[in-house]
Amino acid sequence: MFLSVAIFVLYLFHGGTVGLSDDEAYYWVLSRHPALGYAYHPPAVAWLIGLSQKILGPVFGQAHPVVVRFPAAACAAAVLWIAAEWLRSAGARREYAWAAGALVFALPGFGAMAWMTVPDLPLLLGWMLAFWGTWRVVSEDRPGAWAVGLGVCLAGLSKYSGVLVALSSAYCLWAWEPWSKAGENRRRALGALILGGVLALAPVLEWNARHHWVSILYQIHDRHAGASWSFVRWGRFVLSQLIVAGPAVLVYFWILGRRVVTRKERGVSRYAVIWAAPPAAVYLLQPFWADFKAHWPLVVWIPVVLDLAHRAALDLVTVGERRLVRLHLAWGLTVTMLVILACRFPVLAPWIRDPHQDPTNDLYGWSESLKGLSLADVPIVGGRYQTAAQVAAAVAQLGGNPDRVTLIPKTYRDWDEWPHIEGVDAPQPASVIWEWPTLTTPVFFVSDNQHPGGPGFLGADCHILQKNDVRRWSYAAKEIVVWSCQPIQSL
Repeated sequence: MFLSVAIFVLYLFHGGTVGLSDDEAYYWVLSRHPALGYAYHPPAVAWLIGLSQKILGPVFGQAHPVVVRFPAAACAAAVLWIAAEWLRSAGARREYAWAAGALVFALPGFGAMAWMTVPDLPLLLGWMLAFWGTWRVVSEDRPGAWAVGLGVCLAGLSKYSGVLVALSSAYCLWAWEPWSKAGENRRRALGALILGGVLALAPVLEWNARHHWVSILYQIHDRHAGASWSFVRWGRFVLSQLIVAGPAVLVYFWILGRRVVTRKERGVSRYAVIWAAPPAAVYLLQPFWADFKAHWPLVVWIPVVLDLAHRAALDLVTVGERRLVRLHLAWGLTVTMLVILACRFPVLAPWIRDPHQDPTNDLYGWSESLKGLSLADVPIVGGRYQTAAQVAAAVAQLGGNPDRVTLIPKTYRDWDEWPHIEGVDAPQPASVIWEWPTLTTPVFFVSDNQHPGGPGFLGADCHILQKNDVRRWSYAAKEIVVWSCQPIQSL
């Protein structure tokens, strides 16, 4: 419990005192208009931010980092607490249960990034709930249906990959022991899993059915358009996992798999493999033929780390495995500390050829760059969802109306996610190809060095109004460009 509280306080303090990332600003924009689904993900992350805004907004204001990141800190703390509870239920004494939370936190992909509110945090919380609840049922024959159902539902409402959570839980509930020996707890848990899956699936399918199935099609097709086989890309993926998971976890992943296959173990190690195998089959092979994000395989590495924590807590580790525990803690805590420091100080800039490419620069400069604009009078447009979202959050933080900020151009995928401003928006969305509308009212257009390019309005005269060179210490961090566009007929 102490570890969970300490991490919650650390994450809330750190996350509440630096700016929002592009994606967090986008999820905050979505949270202003709750829906059953969105263009890229199911709705859980937007719902959580919206709830946090309702509760904490009157104290901190619109789009404040504390408001946006409170759900992340709460989810991360809950994941660590449930990990410790699982280790206790797996046989560890209370004084050693903290080892599970410590080793999960030491995963650099978790410890260094779990303070940001992204869909992966409620996904991991749902995963951990289902993992714990299923174990209580199949190993101890104790009630766990509520955790299974809630976990599957939350995971499914967070990311489409939440289906893998249901798959692992269902396999354990059905096949851990012959179904003929199933007691009341297993039957209830399987029923709760089905109910949780239906509750997660229904709103997502309903939203997609009304929006040309754009979100599901994006995940299974559009995201991987132009994919091709590449061993070089897979090599980059492996290098990324040396950072995100750490060398000790990659080595132990091999040891765990080999031990389960050769020794036919049925205890915790087998259980961990059942939960790691489905996402491993997806995320460890996908980089061969399509692009990847380094944090996606976290759901592969967490059960691996939990098995290692279980062996360490029960003093089952070999000498080599004990060294892996020490290496994992040292590596993970070092990387986590460096990432958090890099978000606050430009420690990466001296090592990068172009300091503009430091990814932590996205946390800086937006509110300062918009001061002095006529926020109440002139609509503001972003050409990419990242810039439009950062502008909307900055306008809200400055006391303006974020509904005067929108994304242009829109397709039907984005149409319901952004405000429609008369004189700026097209009368209907473009089908697939982004098309610029004819401008009939003055607007500001904002771009940055990460998403460059000027406006393409039809019937408009646009010129650069100001270039803001955002600096972190002496380093050039970001360039934010504000354009002024006037409809030609009004000139």
